[in-house]
Amino acid sequence: MYKNVGAHTKQLSMASCLVLVLAVCFPDMAQANAGLPMIVIAWPAAWLLLIPIVLFEAFLAHKIIHVDFKKAIKISSIANIVSTLIGMPITWVILVAAQMGLGGGTGFPLDTLGQQIYSAIVQSAWLIPYTNTPTWMPILSVIFLTLMFGLTSIWTEYLAAKIFTGKTIDKKLLFKWSLIGNGFSYGAIILFFAISLILTILKTK
Repeated sequence: MYKNVGAHTKQLSMASCLVLVLAVCFPDMAQANAGLPMIVIAWPAAWLLLIPIVLFEAFLAHKIIHVDFKKAIKISSIANIVSTLIGMPITWVILVAAQMGLGGGTGFPLDTLGQQIYSAIVQSAWLIPYTNTPTWMPILSVIFLTLMFGLTSIWTEYLAAKIFTGKTIDKKLLFKWSLIGNGFSYGAIILFFAISLILTILKTK
């Protein structure tokens, strides 16, 4: 138990350091009561889900790539660790940079539905505090951010597995494995929040 608490604390510290670096790089965002940098939530959550995802994708690797389960565990572990440790933070940093480039370091007008959707998507990496905003906006932000992490994870895991296995496994099978595995895992998360989004919208009517 203490090891898990220590590991979780370390992940939060790593995420906090990354946020600090971004705050220094983008002072306008840091000076505006910057809201919530989503990496602080998403990154620790990804590490907590790592073991079940590794096991699930190892099962898929065993079936799709046709390797024994021990090797499937190795492939899945390495691919998911690389994706979580490198792919997710890089994706978030790119999204934050894009958000700043589009002026998303401060509040956008939210008078129309289109403006609300645009704000939720553009500012998904670093949520900006608004007053009297629709309750569905943060949920849409989470859905978009999860989609971006999922797309990155497909390629990151594929490349990590390809490098680890060398030329011993057909790269088409490796990509199929990564696509199906991430499609299921990230798809399930997106489906959960999509249902939450629909229920939230229905409640507001």
